Amino acid sequence: MADREETLRRLTLGDDAYLDALLNERQANAGDAPLDWAGEALVKLGALAATDGSDLAWQQTVACALDAGWTADEVDDALVVLAPVIGRTRIMAAAPKVALATGFDVQGALEAH
Repeated sequence: MADREETLRRLTLGDDAYLDALLNERQANAGDAPLDWAGEALVKLGALAATDGSDLAWQQTVACALDAGWTADEVDDALVVLAPVIGRTRIMAAAPKVALATGFDVQGALEAH
């Protein structure tokens, strides 16, 4: 992996080619990346919650988290951890997407009550 300070300097400068090279390197050497699959899933969950990611993106990311060894409860807890950082509104918007991605029919449960 590239030198940390060089990476930050070049990303600050908006060096797209450098970012592409980093992404390609990370993909080619995924087993050697500083973040493991579970850590990568956590970062992606945070980004999806912060940006109101699509249902498909949530399904793919939650599937990766579960494949990395997470439980559905840990995915839910990640939302709780993110709430103070990104706000309650974004977490509440993410909740039905997480429910869908983890196989919970939240709409059906709401209608039953």
